Amino acid sequence: MILWSIIPFLFSLTVINANDSNHTTTSTSSTTSSSSLYTTTDSLPTLYLTNRENKVYDYQLTVGDPNVTMKLRLDVQNNFCWLPAVDGFTTCATTTTAATTTSSSSGGSDISSVSSSSASTASTAGSLSDACASQGIYDIYNSSTGYFWSFSDGDEKTNRLSATPIFSIFANYIYIAGYYAIDDFQFPVSYENDTNTNIFVDTMMFINTNDSNVGTGGLGVGLVSDNGLSSNFISYMVQDELISTNSYSLALINNDSEYAELILGGINKSKYTGDFTLFDFIPVLDESMSIISENGGYSNDYPSIPISGLGVTSNSSGSSVKFSESYNDQLTTDSGTYPKPAMLDSRTFYNYIPYSTLIEIAVELNAYYAESVERWIVDCSIANAGTLDIYFGNETIHIPIGELIYPATSANGTNLTFKDGDNACFLAFLPDYQIGYSVLGTPFLRSVYLAVDNENRQLAIAALAMHASPPPIKSSSSSSSSSSTTTSKTKTKTKTNDKQVTSKTSTTTSTSSTHSLYPITSGTIPFAKSNNLTNYGQLTLTIPSSINATATIENSSIAFISNGEVLIGTEVPMRTSNSLQSSMSASGSYSSSSSGGANANAFGNVTDGVLDLFGMSWVFACLIVFLNWL
Repeated sequence: MILWSIIPFLFSLTVINANDSNHTTTSTSSTTSSSSLYTTTDSLPTLYLTNRENKVYDYQLTVGDPNVTMKLRLDVQNNFCWLPAVDGFTTCATTTTAATTTSSSSGGSDISSVSSSSASTASTAGSLSDACASQGIYDIYNSSTGYFWSFSDGDEKTNRLSATPIFSIFANYIYIAGYYAIDDFQFPVSYENDTNTNIFVDTMMFINTNDSNVGTGGLGVGLVSDNGLSSNFISYMVQDELISTNSYSLALINNDSEYAELILGGINKSKYTGDFTLFDFIPVLDESMSIISENGGYSNDYPSIPISGLGVTSNSSGSSVKFSESYNDQLTTDSGTYPKPAMLDSRTFYNYIPYSTLIEIAVELNAYYAESVERWIVDCSIANAGTLDIYFGNETIHIPIGELIYPATSANGTNLTFKDGDNACFLAFLPDYQIGYSVLGTPFLRSVYLAVDNENRQLAIAALAMHASPPPIKSSSSSSSSSSTTTSKTKTKTKTNDKQVTSKTSTTTSTSSTHSLYPITSGTIPFAKSNNLTNYGQLTLTIPSSINATATIENSSIAFISNGEVLIGTEVPMRTSNSLQSSMSASGSYSSSSSGGANANAFGNVTDGVLDLFGMSWVFACLIVFLNWL
């Protein structure tokens, strides 16, 4: 087994002050906080992320020589930094949104421009003719510092056929195929001491990706990967002692005009309110071993958390309803009882929860199921009615309903309305039988402050303090000349390891004069307190090898879309109860549950609804393609 731990020795890492391009610093200053046993610091690098349609979050960086600017999507599940490559991707003919409304084949992940079925027709990693990327494409042949990489002899290659190939399926069903490669990266960051900086990483490992079912590359901050590699780009910062541990904290923002913050190596105490509650990662079992291929399909590397219940609170009355402690996810005939493990995922913009609990939410919010779009539809005016409450033992996250709905649009982009003219919205919840396990995506992550200690497989959550972020730093753009000869796969390159990197942009951020940053040290997330759940230590999040789910929709809970108008219940002629069945192969979730009936109503009343997404037969097609490719 080849471990990524050998890779940091391949690179040198330099920090360039954007306000003084000739100044290089790796210094750290710290003072002891008088209010706690923890140590404050101003040396934690912060990455600013762009909010895309309130769904996903992207980070802009530069790579190669000459510099190419790209945006990569934040991925808290996996460790890979992967780039759409010129061998398999083209620039999209028209500008596509970074988080397009997904079709029935894509569920709530950010699958957009690349068809999931296209892999079954590809004979090599570079044969997809319809793959396009709107956030940037990497051309290794045009970078004087870019090389393919071979693990067999531990050396760089100019020909991809001599490099180590990779095919990986992620737990959210995104897949990538390509080759290991190295190049120089620049990460624009900000520090609390009013300094904007470019962190320059020489010969950083990444995946030169020629095939994927998504068109935006990934910036992984997790541990999970393939072939025994368990590192991420943060490990380079640790290697150069810019931070002390492979850890981070995350404050996502729910407004397109603001920027989310990814803080490497520590936390910002001003970003949360209330208690900061600590949880160990929950083990994951992949029954098919198509996602987790080692250790019998077991892994303890995924950020996961135990949900102990859900409910709602009304803003007008202040009354709260907590849903049933049991659930039925329609995966088996058995019932389940909370707590139930859920995986965190920043590339999924829906929350996947048990079917029966979703029905309880639909009852409270007066939501209707529309089969034609495979979503629940609700009146957008419900946004200010109250909160959806998710319980994690002694930690409760109250999420405003407005954060859990998306504007409903038709295929041509027009807004959907109800018969009375009210705007329609999609509910950001789907039943977890679609993927086989529970997931908390960005609709949840936007309302929490998350800290993750990768080294100790622990995370902490608290309610996010809702205040505006400081102005973001501007990404640098160096115009250094390329010394490469861009001929083809056998080109000759001249590599300069002592290249001087400078920034052409300078922006100063204003921050509080009082320190609020605290480093995450080995085994300690500052201020995090233990949870009070005593019965989740034996939980395992299971990704089943097959999924067979059946659910029935009552006529009164069905919505029908006609000419941009949403008709409900008996407004739709000749509608009868509908039975949806899904049969999926390879990759899904936890086990069973029991049907929980609706409790006292806080908002409204409606009956059942259900959806069915996601055929997974393409997973096996991808594996066959990869074997042929090798």
